[in-house]
Amino acid sequence: VLVNVTEREALLAAEQIRLNVLGLAMVHPQSIRRVVTVSIGLAHRSPDHAKTVADLMEEADIAVYEAKRRGRNRVCVPADTREAVTANVARTSGW
Repeated sequence: VLVNVTEREALLAAEQIRLNVLGLAMVHPQSIRRVVTVSIGLAHRSPDHAKTVADLMEEADIAVYEAKRRGRNRVCVPADTREAVTANVARTSGW
């Protein structure tokens, strides 16, 4: 849980975690894939859009399954904000 961050900042942090795990190049002995990766589902609550913890957990759960469906080793946010946030982060972080 990250507090006092924007959705963009949370997405950047999640992407950095994903890249750090990938950079470790840890071999998973019982996996079809040869290297351990991370799929992250991100949910965000802004001050002007109140959400319960249950709402956030549900959104993050949906997003992580979307990340896995899209090929794993990625960060996803709920569909209603994914394109805007991802495009903004990609533009400013050099993804």
